[in-house]
Amino acid sequence: MKYLYILLGLFTGLVSSAAQAQEVPKGFELMELVNISQTYLRYPNLSFDLIYTYTDSSNPTVVYEEVQAKCKMQNGRTWSKIDSVEFVQGNMYNVVVYHNDSVIMVNDRVEQNSIFQLPLMDSLFREANVDSLEVSRLNDSTRALLIHFKPGAFYKSYQIKYHPYTYLIRSITYFLPDEENVTACG
Repeated sequence: MKYLYILLGLFTGLVSSAAQAQEVPKGFELMELVNISQTYLRYPNLSFDLIYTYTDSSNPTVVYEEVQAKCKMQNGRTWSKIDSVEFVQGNMYNVVVYHNDSVIMVNDRVEQNSIFQLPLMDSLFREANVDSLEVSRLNDSTRALLIHFKPGAFYKSYQIKYHPYTYLIRSITYFLPDEENVTACG
């Protein structure tokens, strides 16, 4: 099973929370997603680095591919640069610049600011694809939300590690099913 591991770097914005972390009762796992999402909407100015790493779960120390990214968010506008591709979401337009190909694309603004990259808050998506959700406490400063997908889904599972007090994400890992178990979508 291969997986894509996204490691979030340290935030350069000042972020704190007075919330107290408590254990998450069964059935309230989705509230953790809401809390994480709300955290990122609460701060008007965030800046962080990402590292996208593609490895095999049987030997996660062997990195097949790695891409670094920088991201900035300010009052609903975003800028990010992943490898040589730059993305800008302004008030009215989305701009993508492919530096290697000398191509610039400009479109009307389309909201693309889901930090989860999956429509996990969509009940139809969850019904069709999600088998189960669980939250575990890894240590005093890290919780893990693990989402198991049904057979035939594009992902096998999805894990978000986050701080239980601030709800800031530490890492996101996408686990892909074995190639022989992948169902084509489309």
